[in-house]
Amino acid sequence: MMRNRAVKHLLTVKKENLALQDLASYLQEMRAHSGPADEAISAQQLQEAIDREVANLPERMRAVFLLRRDEQLSHQEIADRLGISVLTSRTQLKKAVKYLWSKLSTLFALALAWYLWL
Repeated sequence: MMRNRAVKHLLTVKKENLALQDLASYLQEMRAHSGPADEAISAQQLQEAIDREVANLPERMRAVFLLRRDEQLSHQEIADRLGISVLTSRTQLKKAVKYLWSKLSTLFALALAWYLWL
């Protein structure tokens, strides 16, 4: 049942700026329901890969991404805090998510395939 929900969930993600939030929720759910140690390690490896790629983002892009993801700030709040325009905040977040998705999508697909065929 959880496998079906996970597949359905990942396939219905339509907006780029929600993709990583949804993935984080999926990883938390996977950790909470994991049985064998292998699954928990896999979720941990995915989280580490996300953290590595976030660290590779350019400084301003990373700042916008982290303020939005970790502090759930609005684009106006991010713009005020960083001294940038709202449009720049939106653009930087969109670019960050696009970059992260391009770097991590293969890993996510492999992890999902591994999880489904356990």
